[in-house]
Amino acid sequence: MDREVRLMRYREKRKNRRFEKTIRYASRKAYAETRPRIKGRFAKRTEIEAEVDRIYSSVAVATTTFLARILYMALFPPSEISIDLCWSIMQSFCFGFLSLGVLGSNAVLL
Repeated sequence: MDREVRLMRYREKRKNRRFEKTIRYASRKAYAETRPRIKGRFAKRTEIEAEVDRIYSSVAVATTTFLARILYMALFPPSEISIDLCWSIMQSFCFGFLSLGVLGSNAVLL
């Protein structure tokens, strides 16, 4: 008799199974949505900072190289490009990066 009661209880519970995703705690969902992720997985803040530093350092290197080339062109322009044009390109480029905050607030324009 005890076995029959347990079997009936099991069968009733089996009928009521739900395989859909259920959110039991809204606060946990909100926290999970705000947590940082890398490739879909939760990540520590230090991992994210390292990833951001890696991205920005490559951008900074490319920017510095580009600015150095423009400065070189401004100082030693090819015969078909005027000095004034090179300087205006360099200054507009630097101003654009200053407005975006890429070069920082301590950057000096010539």
